[in-house]
Formats: sequence, C-alpha cells, structure tokens
Amino acid sequence: MKVNKKLWSFIFGCLIATSFVWLISVGKNATVLTFFHQYPDFVIDYYSLMVTALATVIMTLVIVFIMNGIFSVCASEHPFWLILPSIAFVLLTLFTSKLMLAPMLSAAVPALTVLVFTAVIFRFLNINRANNKKAT
Repeated sequence: MKVNKKLWSFIFGCLIATSFVWLISVGKNATVLTFFHQYPDFVIDYYSLMVTALATVIMTLVIVFIMNGIFSVCASEHPFWLILPSIAFVLLTLFTSKLMLAPMLSAAVPALTVLVFTAVIFRFLNINRANNKKAT
C-alpha cells in the first residue's frame, strides 16, 4: 500500500500541535517538587512553563520515533508539513488569546526545536548512508 508521506507528516504535525493544549494543562497541574519550595518566585513565574517544555520535548521525541519506526515517515522527508500545524496553532493563539501565548510558546518552541534537530540529524544520516552505498 502506497502511503502519501506528506499527508502523514501533516497528520503527525497536527498531533504534535494539538498535544500542546494537553501538555500546557499537565504543566499547570504539576505538583511542585520540594526542592523548589524555597524559591516561590520561580515557582509562580516559571515552574509550569518548565514542566510544559520538558513534557513537550519528551512527547515530541516519542512521536518522532513512532513516525520513523512504525509508519516509516522520516522527519527529514517533509519537514514543512510536519512543522506547519504548530506554527499555525501559535499564530492562531497570538491573534485570539494573548494570555495563552507564553504557555503556548513554552510548548511550541521546544517541539519545533526537536523537530528541526531530528530532521537535520536524519537528513545527515540519510546522506551518509547514500554516500556509503555509492562507495561500495
């Protein structure tokens, strides 16, 4: 069965973008570690954003490895379609709810960073494999 990889990249991009809402709620509802109790200003201002960013990195890496392992869709094949839903979701948040922009960016920036780095790494790995096949 032939799979349209652009469509699958877009679907996984939508999955990543919609997970931002859930990851923001995870960050807001996370219990504060006892180590951070002595820093109330940090907890009030940054703790939920830090938890959201860490959870986003983990979730994005899991989704990228599921893409590559199960569906054979590499992040470097169609990165535009993979990143487009996240950028559109951030722009939608920018225009509709400025109050949610900081939490949205705390989820979107780490996800986009992971997607770009994995796309670059997979691209270099594919180039090295192609060069090794030509050499043999």
